[in-house]
Amino acid sequence: MKDQRTSVNRPWPGWAARMLDSAAFSIEHHQTLLLCAFSAIFLIVCSLISATKLMWFDEMATYYPARFLSWPDMLAFFGQGLDVHTPTASIVLRASMKFLGDSPVTNRLPFAIGYLVMCLCIFRFVSRRCPAVYAAAAMIFPAVTSVFYYATEIRSYGLLLGLTGVALVCWQAASEGKSRAIAVPGLFLSLVAALCCHYYAAFLWIPFGLAEITRAWMRKRPDLPVWLALLLSPAILLVFVPAIRAARSNYLAGMWAKPNLGQIENAYRSMLTLSFAPILGGVILLLLLVPRFSRPADTPSRPPLPERVLVGALALVPAIVVPFSYLIGAYVVRYSLYSIAGISIFLAFAVCWMFKGDLIPGFLLAAFFLVWFVAKNEALVKLQMAQNGGIRTPLAQPFQTSSWMRALDGNSLPVMATPAVFFMQLQHYAPDPVRSRVIYAADEALALEYDGIYTGETNLLSFSRMLPLRVTHFDDFLTAHPHFLLAAETTNPTWHIPALQKRGAVIRFVNRFGTYFVFDVTLP
Repeated sequence: MKDQRTSVNRPWPGWAARMLDSAAFSIEHHQTLLLCAFSAIFLIVCSLISATKLMWFDEMATYYPARFLSWPDMLAFFGQGLDVHTPTASIVLRASMKFLGDSPVTNRLPFAIGYLVMCLCIFRFVSRRCPAVYAAAAMIFPAVTSVFYYATEIRSYGLLLGLTGVALVCWQAASEGKSRAIAVPGLFLSLVAALCCHYYAAFLWIPFGLAEITRAWMRKRPDLPVWLALLLSPAILLVFVPAIRAARSNYLAGMWAKPNLGQIENAYRSMLTLSFAPILGGVILLLLLVPRFSRPADTPSRPPLPERVLVGALALVPAIVVPFSYLIGAYVVRYSLYSIAGISIFLAFAVCWMFKGDLIPGFLLAAFFLVWFVAKNEALVKLQMAQNGGIRTPLAQPFQTSSWMRALDGNSLPVMATPAVFFMQLQHYAPDPVRSRVIYAADEALALEYDGIYTGETNLLSFSRMLPLRVTHFDDFLTAHPHFLLAAETTNPTWHIPALQKRGAVIRFVNRFGTYFVFDVTLP
C-alpha cells in the first residue's frame, strides 16, 4: 500500500498529523503485533468476566453432562434427546477439564478462544481488501456488541462463531486460488464442525451457496472442489438424525421459543443494542474530523462481487432463518449469532469505501472500539464482583451469604425451588446444608396452565434421568412434604405460587432480597 504519510496533505497541527499518521501506518506494517496485543487483551477481559460470573441453567446443561457422566453416558444423554443441542460443547468442556482443571475461567476458555478466532478471521478476511486499520475495526466490532456475551458462555456458540470465521477465510483463499490444498478441506471441515456445534449452522450454506453461484456465473463454470465441500459437509447431520428426532419428540410441544416474523427485527436489536453507543460515538468522531481529511487520490477497489454477496447474505441470516424456523418449530436470537461476522465485515467494507481507504478514519474507529471494549467490561467485572464475588473473594460468596440464603440455612425444612432456571443455580451454589434439601417439583400440565410453556419442566425431568438433580413430581412432593420452604426467583414466571394458592396452601412471607423470595408454606 502506498505510504499515505506523504500522499495526504492534512491541514492539522503538525504534531497531531504526524502522530496519527505514524500510529495508523504502524498498524499496517506490524499486523502480527496488533493481533497478538488484541488477543491478549481479549483473553484477559474474558478471564476476568469468567472469574466473576455464576453459571446459569443453559451453561449447566453443558457442564453437568461433562462433569458427572462417563463418555458413553454423556453421548447417550444427547443421543436420547434429553437436551436439544449437540454434545460438542460438553465434549470440548470435558477435554478442557481433563487438561486445565475445573474452574470458572478454564471452563469458559475454549469458548472464548472460539470467539477470538472469529475476530481474527474477520481481520484476515477484511485485510485482503482494505487497509489493516479497517480490518482492525471489523475485528474489534463483535467484541462491543451484545454477541460478546457468548464469548464467556459455556455453550456451543463461541465454537460455532470461530468455525464460521474459519470457513470465511478458507472460502476466500479457495476463491483466490491460494493454498487450495488446505483451503478447500478447511472449508469442508469447518462447516462439518459448525454443524456438530449447532444444527442451525445448516443455514450457513445459503450465504456460501449464493457466493459460489455468483462465482460460477462470473467464471462461466463452477468450482467443483468448493461445491463438493459445500454439498458433502451436511452429510454429518445423518449422525444426529436419531438425536434430533428424540429431542423434537421430547420438547417441540412445549417449546418456549416459538418463531414469529417479529424476531427478525428483534435479532438485530438484540445483537447490536450494546454497540449503538460505540457506533454512534465512532460516527460522531469521524464526522467531526471528516472536514479535516484530505482523501487520497486513489480510490480503493471494491471487494469482488462474490465476497460482497457472501458477506451481505451472512449479515441477513436472521431474515433467512426466521421464516425457515416455522418449519422447525423453534427460534431464538442466538441461533443466528454467526450473522455478526457478516455485519462486521460489511461495515468495514462500507466505511473503507466511504473514506476511500484513508488510514486515519479506520485507525480512529478501531481505537475507539478498543477503548470502549475495555472500559465497558471493566465496569461489568466490577459489577459482577459485587454481585457474585470472585477474584478477591470466593465466587458465589455474596449469593451464599445473602439474607434470603441465611433464611434457608437457618431452617431444616425441605426447600422447593422455583422456577426451573433458578433451581439448578441454587442447587449448584447453595451451601451444603441448603443444597441437600433443595428439590424441584415438576408438573408439565400446571406449568402450561399458568405459564403457557413447560420447557423447563421437560428439561429437568429429562436431565434428572441421568444427572444428579433432585427432581420429583409436584403432587409427590406435596404428599411427602406438607410443610416446606419455597425459594422463588421472580425474574422468570413461577407457576408454583398460584398452583399452591389454588390448593389452599398457607403461604407466609419470610424474606426478600431483590428478586429472591423465601416463603413458609403449609398445606391444609
